[in-house]
Amino acid sequence: MPSSRRLGKILLGLVVSAALLVYFFRDVDLAVVAGRLRETLWTFLGLSVVLNFLSMWMRAWRWYYLFPPGARPTHLFRALVIGYMGNNLLPLRAGEHAEREHHRAPASAEHLARAELRKQPCAMRTRQLRGRNLAQSQPHHARLGAVERVRQKLRQL
Repeated sequence: MPSSRRLGKILLGLVVSAALLVYFFRDVDLAVVAGRLRETLWTFLGLSVVLNFLSMWMRAWRWYYLFPPGARPTHLFRALVIGYMGNNLLPLRAGEHAEREHHRAPASAEHLARAELRKQPCAMRTRQLRGRNLAQSQPHHARLGAVERVRQKLRQL
């Protein structure tokens, strides 16, 4: 059984959601919506949802390989989905900050890994996007420098 505080948050969320649904759908003709739903090709809709989640999972998996050897980041998929939601709902790509704030340590490291990736030459980014490990595509001394920069930035947080 959830605590009374947790139950209050759930109820508040349901009330706000219901109020917004009523507000946004107050002028919508539900008969037209029902007609459009009958015309929907549900197999294509289901396939697009599955492919979308597969795409997000693969992006989270890609971020896992951007971390230095030995790092074991967790919750990358969750952080990625929260970032996308924030980008869709908030102005000025504020989802990038929501993604970072979801889980302070792993997401901050992910944000720093993105910043380090942006500093790499275009050819290295292209190799990484093709599924190769970025750490393996660099010479050993360059890889150690990038790892050390990320560690220093993490210590500053």
